[in-house]
Amino acid sequence: VIYKEGTGGTDGKPDAKDTIYGVYNAGTTDVLKVTSNDIKSAKDYATAGKIKVDGTEYELATPDKGQVLVVTDFGAVADVTAATGDVAEAKTAFSALSGANGNTVKFILNEDGKVSKAYVQTYELGTVTAVNSEKVSISGLGSIKIADNDVYEGIAKNDVVVYNKLYNKTAADAYVVVTKAETVSGTVNGYKNQENVTLDGTVYKIYNGADMIENVGGESGVKKFGDSSFGETYTLYLVNGYVRAAVQTSESASNYSLVLDATSSKGSTFNPLKLQVLAADGTKSIITVDKDSTGDPVKGDIITYTGTADKALVKVEALGKDMPTSSTDKFYNKTSKTVEGVVTAGDAVLFVNVGTEYKAYNIRSLGDIDTAKKDCKIIVKDGKVVAASIDLGTTPSGATSTAIYGMVTADNGTVKIDETVYTSYTMWTTDGEKTVNVKDGGKLTVGTIYKYEPTADDTYAVGAFDSKVGTQVAIKSYDESDKLLTYMTGRTGDKPENFSFATAKTETKAVADDLTVLYVNCKDNTAGDEIGINSYDEVNKWYNALIVTNDDGVITHIVIETSGEVDVKA
Repeated sequence: VIYKEGTGGTDGKPDAKDTIYGVYNAGTTDVLKVTSNDIKSAKDYATAGKIKVDGTEYELATPDKGQVLVVTDFGAVADVTAATGDVAEAKTAFSALSGANGNTVKFILNEDGKVSKAYVQTYELGTVTAVNSEKVSISGLGSIKIADNDVYEGIAKNDVVVYNKLYNKTAADAYVVVTKAETVSGTVNGYKNQENVTLDGTVYKIYNGADMIENVGGESGVKKFGDSSFGETYTLYLVNGYVRAAVQTSESASNYSLVLDATSSKGSTFNPLKLQVLAADGTKSIITVDKDSTGDPVKGDIITYTGTADKALVKVEALGKDMPTSSTDKFYNKTSKTVEGVVTAGDAVLFVNVGTEYKAYNIRSLGDIDTAKKDCKIIVKDGKVVAASIDLGTTPSGATSTAIYGMVTADNGTVKIDETVYTSYTMWTTDGEKTVNVKDGGKLTVGTIYKYEPTADDTYAVGAFDSKVGTQVAIKSYDESDKLLTYMTGRTGDKPENFSFATAKTETKAVADDLTVLYVNCKDNTAGDEIGINSYDEVNKWYNALIVTNDDGVITHIVIETSGEVDVKA
C-alpha cells in the first residue's frame, strides 16, 4: 500500500486518516529491500539463472511471456517485460538495476523464494528556482503544485533538494516527493577518477560515476575532482549517500589584487594614497596605503598587502622574468594549464578587462584564451603563474555567466558613494530586487529590461547595461518534462485589433536545466506574479515572453510578461 501519513492516525500503517495512493498485490511470501549498489551487474556476476545481491545469491523465477519484470517509480517509467519467457531475460533485467546511485529496489520473492519482480524508486538532485504559496519550480523537474505533492515545509528558492517522481512521467501528473538534500562538508584528501572522493578520511561514491551537476543552489559546482582539489574544502550534496554535486567553499585564491584606481601620493599626512582594488574573490574595496609600503602602486598594478584597509602595507608585485607584456595568440592553454608557456598554480587568479570593467577568475576554470597583442601582466612565483591580468575586452572562454536580467522599476535620484556621484535605480531581477548605481550621469529607463554583470559594490558605468536582451515570442506550449518550449515569432498587424499569428513562424527549442525565469508586469513597470511559463493569450495576441539562447541554441533565460495587457518589452 502506498500512502501518505495523515494527522491523528497511527504512524507506520495506513488508516482512515491517511491518503491512499495505490494498492499493489505482490502475491509473494517475501520482499528483499536493497539499493542499486547492492546488486552485482551481469558482467560482475555471470552465473546463469541467478543474481547476487548484497553478497547473497538468489535464484530467479522463470517468467511468463509478457510478464512484468521491473516497475520503476510505480509507472512513471515504462515497465520492463519478458518478451520470450526465458529466465535469461529476468537476469538481464534485474542485473541492469545495478548502479552507484542509491536508487531503492524491492525484489519480490515468490512462494519458492525465487526473485520474480522488482519495484524501483529513482531519485535525483535539483535546485529550487522559484516558489510561491501554491507552486514550486525545481531544476530538472519543472513546476509542481505544493498541495498535490509531498513537499517539505519552508521550502525556499535556491534550496538544494532530492525529488522522487511517482506514477506518471510528466511532473504535472506525477506525485512528487521532495526532501532537502543531505550535505557533508570537509577537506578533500583524495579521489579516484569519477568513482569516489575522500573527504576528511571518509570515502563517498560519486553518483553513477559520472560528471556532477555544476549549477546547484545558486552556486557554481565542480564537474569533477582533480589534483587542484587536494586540501580544499567542499560541500557535497548527496542523493541517498552518493555525491551528485560539489561546491568548493575554501577561499584558496591568494592575496593578489588588481589596482583599479589610485588617488594622491604615498606618505602624505593630509591626502594619503588610496587605492580601489579588485581581489581574487571578485570583491572591490578601498585601502589606504601605508608610507612603508614597497613600490608606488598605480592603476593596473597587481599587488599584495597586509594590515587593515585604513593602513595597508602594500607590495607591488614584480612581473615574471621573460614574461611578455603583450599577449601571444596562445595566452592560456587549458590542456597544459599554462599562461604563455608557464604552468599555473591551482589557485591562480586572472583579472580580465571584459569591456566595461575588470572581473576576477580562477585561471583553471577557463577555456583556452587565444588572442594576440593584448596588454597583459603576469606574476610568477616558484616557477608557477600565481596571478595575471589581460585587457581582453570580452568575457573569457569558459567563464560561467553571472549575468542578471532585470526591469528598472524606480529612479531613486542622485547619491554619493566614496566621493563619486551616482544615479540610483531599483531593479526587479532574476536575483530579486536590486539597487544599482550608475556613474557619470548615465541614465537607465524605468520599465526597460536590461542585462548586466553584477559588481561587488553595485556601482556601474552606463555601458554595463544592455537593453537588447532577447527575442519577443508568443509561447504556444512548454513541456516541462522534456524541457521543450514551442513559440511563435513574426506577428503581423500594426495595432492590437489587427494583430495576427496566421503566418507566424513556429519553433521549438530545448530549455536549459538551470533555466532562469523573470516575471515582470510591463504595464505597470513592476515585478510580476510568478504565474508559470504559460501560453500566450489567443484573444489579445500579445508577445508574452522574451527568450535568451546560448551559442548552442538552448534557451537559458525567459522573461514572462504577467499583466496580459501589453507586449513584453524587447
